[in-house]
Amino acid sequence: MISYILEGPKNMIPVDAEIPEPSPYEVRIKIAYTGVCASDISIYLGKRSPEMYTEGPVLLGHEPSGVIDKIGSMVTGLRVGDRVTCIGVWGCFSEYVVTEPMNVLKLHPDLSLVDSSIVEVLPSIAMTAMKTGITESSDVLIYGQGLTGLIMTRLVRFFGCKKLIVADLYEEKLRIAKEFGATYFINASTENMTERIKEIVPEGVDIAIIATRDGNDVEKAIDWTRIRGKIVNFGGIGPCDGFDYFKLHRKGLSVVKESMNISGVFEHRKLWRDAMELVADGILPTPRLRTHIFPMDQLQQALDLRAECSAGAIHVLMENEWAREKRLNGELF
Repeated sequence: MISYILEGPKNMIPVDAEIPEPSPYEVRIKIAYTGVCASDISIYLGKRSPEMYTEGPVLLGHEPSGVIDKIGSMVTGLRVGDRVTCIGVWGCFSEYVVTEPMNVLKLHPDLSLVDSSIVEVLPSIAMTAMKTGITESSDVLIYGQGLTGLIMTRLVRFFGCKKLIVADLYEEKLRIAKEFGATYFINASTENMTERIKEIVPEGVDIAIIATRDGNDVEKAIDWTRIRGKIVNFGGIGPCDGFDYFKLHRKGLSVVKESMNISGVFEHRKLWRDAMELVADGILPTPRLRTHIFPMDQLQQALDLRAECSAGAIHVLMENEWAREKRLNGELF
């Protein structure tokens, strides 16, 4: 099989590897699609160390969908032919991957494989919308309207808040955010964030969710958040040039990580299933987010496109050849 490894910053190379065999306690998944995540990009650009690897090649890609094609002798509950996704499994820019059943979730029967690679990112986003203290009286800011920010905009509006302010550098993403239910919009490339937020909510927002890759935005959010408000540090935020903890102290703010409210793997799996229902019920329109499908052998081009953080690249998918043939023939579900 062909698998892709990271040899150094911006240098993905294909390698001819043996198809892995599952142990008695593992399953093997024939990968159809893998989404390109912002965390992949940070590692690809050399801005973040691949801490999940202590030795051996660096394998990226952890948002897959596919079909189980082999199971270990001790595995129960899963079968060959099951359509699945998995979480926390790196190395999915490949044709096959093996993992334990605890990392695998069978797909909702109404979800296609092409829609289902997005499921991996949903639990932490759904948890942010549901469990960080947002109520129908909350004024909320979501800074960053990439894939995760747009999903969060949709879910925060669905679960309920008062004013929903979104900010991004690109008008196209703000237009999608409007479709998803946001009520106030800030173009951070042309407008002063602090001044605009004070115009909308003079005391500051109750909850500021930072969905960018810039750690400096977490500190900036101190000025955007009301006294005793909350800043949610979402996803793989990068380093910060400096942090004024006295400003944090003076306003009595709390800074939290979105995953702090997940109590173990079982709650995570429940959120996973709940989030999948949201997609299956049409509440989250995944086709509106999907901007590109690349053949797997164009992985480097896809990573470069995603790294640009342009308005046109939101959900970028890599597609293996067998899935592409079936999709183009109208056979893939």
